[in-house]
Amino acid sequence: MTPDRKTTEKNRVISNGQHIARVDEETTEYLLPRNRKKHLLNSIIRNDLKNRMIDVIIFVDYDKGVITPSIIKKVTSLAKLKNIPIAADPKKRNFKTV
Repeated sequence: MTPDRKTTEKNRVISNGQHIARVDEETTEYLLPRNRKKHLLNSIIRNDLKNRMIDVIIFVDYDKGVITPSIIKKVTSLAKLKNIPIAADPKKRNFKTV
């Protein structure tokens, strides 16, 4: 969580005890560079690839702005070096760049 990024809010519309719809308020903008460093996603991934037995890497972000084209390229390169298969949820706008 970062102070300059809105947390996703999900509001459900219920009528007569039945779920009718859901209204989401969220941002899909990429994390600001200063916040990307804070999350240390690249170093966490590198550390896990170095110290753990990884069978597959699956990218899932649902266009929330955390997985950037840069992260995809870096992780993909690391995975290729270790012959780790990569999969992705196709909802992401960035996966056509890989």
